[in-house]
Amino acid sequence: SGAAGGYITLGLMRHVKKYAKQGQCQIIKQAKMTNLLKDYSGRVVGLKYEDLKNGGMKQVRGSAVVIATGGFCYNLDMLREYAPTNANLSTTNGSWANGEGMLVARSSGAKLVDMACVQVHPTGFIDPKEPDAREKILAAECLRAAGALLINEKGRRFVNELGHRDDVTSAEKGQKGKVRLILNPVAVSEVEPHVKMYTNFFKVLKVYKNSYELAAEMNTEMNIPVEHLIDTFDTYNESARKGWCPSGKPRFPGVPYKADQELRVGFVEPVLHYVMGGIAIDPEAQVLDEKNKVIPSLFACGETAGGVHGRNRLAGNSLVECVVYGRVAGNSCVKLLKSR
Repeated sequence: SGAAGGYITLGLMRHVKKYAKQGQCQIIKQAKMTNLLKDYSGRVVGLKYEDLKNGGMKQVRGSAVVIATGGFCYNLDMLREYAPTNANLSTTNGSWANGEGMLVARSSGAKLVDMACVQVHPTGFIDPKEPDAREKILAAECLRAAGALLINEKGRRFVNELGHRDDVTSAEKGQKGKVRLILNPVAVSEVEPHVKMYTNFFKVLKVYKNSYELAAEMNTEMNIPVEHLIDTFDTYNESARKGWCPSGKPRFPGVPYKADQELRVGFVEPVLHYVMGGIAIDPEAQVLDEKNKVIPSLFACGETAGGVHGRNRLAGNSLVECVVYGRVAGNSCVKLLKSR
């Protein structure tokens, strides 16, 4: 989720740990929720979970349950069921994104909505050491915003790098062979902390002294002369001068691109990133059943809740959803407790 997501998540975790230390809450780790508990009236009164550390089934009871377990981009079975056309793609999500919260809610009568709406992000870095790994590293959009170019196997640009995610993804899928993301020093200077992370920590960006060194590698793979790459750079610079490009790119960050500049280069491909679908909720984050009636004392928020974004969300809105509906769900629980 990038720097912003990490900042928010770590900040929340610090507070949760502080509350736990003060005895205001209990953190249970190595546990897998299996089902919700209801009383005779259908009100949710807790949950049952498997203790993965010590074995056995245990229960947690309470006045309400909030499900905030994320999406299902790592769950192949759910992808094949709800979004089969994208099930073959890698994902920026890890093994924690298996949609268990959605499945448990569904088994308790909750309605799931927009489950076919899975967002594909156009740029996930391919680790050269593990090119077939299911989990990929997100190549943040700030790289392209700073001036990174997308280059096909012929050494040519083929898309407006600043276009909508769906448009960039579609253009990538139409290319034969590998797609490279290239940054020159001008682009790097705009997003240096990210570039250092991708280069030194994740090791998915490789440093080339100049275009000739990169072209030599591309020539070995695909017989591409350096003149193609230089022409691509010259054409981009000229588009920036004119303020127009056949791809429709509205601005041209990163200029000028020159043959003698140091380059940072990585392979990228479209990756599953986020699901818009999930558990149906009302404006108070209360979970709805198949008849759109509230399931008492059950709430959902974040990516595990559906219907908030429509068919596809805007960049950055996943964090907004977590913060806004997390707060809504919390306030709804407090309101519920005060009413009893």
